[in-house]
Amino acid sequence: MSVELGLAHSDPIYLDWTACGKWLGVTDFNLTFFMGICVEKKDSSQRIQTCWALLFTSWIAVTSATLGSLFFSEVTGIPVCVLCWYQRIAMYPLVLILAIGLFPYDPRVVRYAGALAGVGWLIALFHVLLVAEIIPGSIQPCVQGIPCSETHISLFGLLNIPVLSLLTFTLIGVLLFFLRIG
Repeated sequence: MSVELGLAHSDPIYLDWTACGKWLGVTDFNLTFFMGICVEKKDSSQRIQTCWALLFTSWIAVTSATLGSLFFSEVTGIPVCVLCWYQRIAMYPLVLILAIGLFPYDPRVVRYAGALAGVGWLIALFHVLLVAEIIPGSIQPCVQGIPCSETHISLFGLLNIPVLSLLTFTLIGVLLFFLRIG
């Protein structure tokens, strides 16, 4: 059995489901095509287990980021700028929201967690661009007290706290995206 995919200005591409199934070692050919990859369809219990694992991984990332930010500010005494506080406002509730979605598993948690992760990602991106001096310092919200463009920790000369925040929000967003389509 073949499926024709018509692409603009090129020859059609044929996907041979039988060959795809043999490649995966599947004999019943209960397959689906996703993002260019031929994958076996999962039954409902396998799907829920996979989604729960993605949600749990998201919760571990959020909890680690929350504990890390509390360690940096409360234990080491690193001052927290305004943009860092905004990112914390987006991150901290995710610990509770994702935990509530785990027991019992509730796929609707993606809607709420995704909104917070998106807002946090945008703030973190703005903060990273501000530290990299791509965004001029004249429009930074931290004009008095603790400057937002100052970094106190730099791992490997590249990973500072705003970059770690951006990477964490990116990871959470990607995991929630796969949870949504899972």
